[in-house]
Amino acid sequence: MKLKQYLNEGKTSIDVPPDEQNEFLETLLTKNCKQYLNAIKGTQKLLYRGTEQVFKIAEITPRKNRNPKDMPLEYHKLLDKLFNTKFGWKPRSTGIFCSGRHQAAVYGSVYSIWPIGKFKFIWSPKIHDLYLKIYRDSSTFKNAIAQPAIQDLVDTYQSNNLKSAIYNENEVMLICNSYYLINEKISYDIHNFLKYKDIL
Repeated sequence: MKLKQYLNEGKTSIDVPPDEQNEFLETLLTKNCKQYLNAIKGTQKLLYRGTEQVFKIAEITPRKNRNPKDMPLEYHKLLDKLFNTKFGWKPRSTGIFCSGRHQAAVYGSVYSIWPIGKFKFIWSPKIHDLYLKIYRDSSTFKNAIAQPAIQDLVDTYQSNNLKSAIYNENEVMLICNSYYLINEKISYDIHNFLKYKDIL
């Protein structure tokens, strides 16, 4: 197996010959993504992430101190504080945002995400996208620092039942040391292949 890899800002792209693709990914994912495979086994969908970068398969090392792109800083900090109190980590600054396929497409090219090793996640059955929820209900969350409205949102989040999160295509915030991204075409193929092998 000849692989061409190169490092670029936390991304290692992996070039695999097409005729060896499914077998290679089966070995890679079953070896490095056991917890995730067990968590999503039986689902008919995958968890996706949108990005402006274009590649086939890559290993990504996430940033550890993310600055908000759209969320006002005061909301960002308050949410991190409240989530950290409830779950023990700060998803707005250290998390990776994922969702169903259609929501991910808003942010660029669509890739399935495969956390490597141990990971944690949170999601809300009532919130499709946290930023949009706050933005659309801005009158409710105005001066939220002095109101319980943000706490009410945080209270809807849970850290279990990933299958339901994927089925509902709601936003999922997860944390891990690194993860694979696989483009949409290859994702479709490997998902079917892993289901055929009774791995998913």
